[in-house]
Amino acid sequence: MGIGSHKNGVTDAGERGKLRAELDGIIAHLYGLTESEFSHILGTFPIVDEAVKAAALAEFRRLG
Repeated sequence: MGIGSHKNGVTDAGERGKLRAELDGIIAHLYGLTESEFSHILGTFPIVDEAVKAAALAEFRRLG
């Protein structure tokens, strides 16, 4: 990834959330999921905050 060390990673919670949402959206595309399928999968994680799920779905749509 080019960061050189785990100590150089993103430590800001907001930025980490953005990166996680982007990765989730990319991975859903790599698996060839439809928006409906990805939305269903996100819905199966009851302890994940709804804002996190919405961010991942928004990134999926942006990348679509």
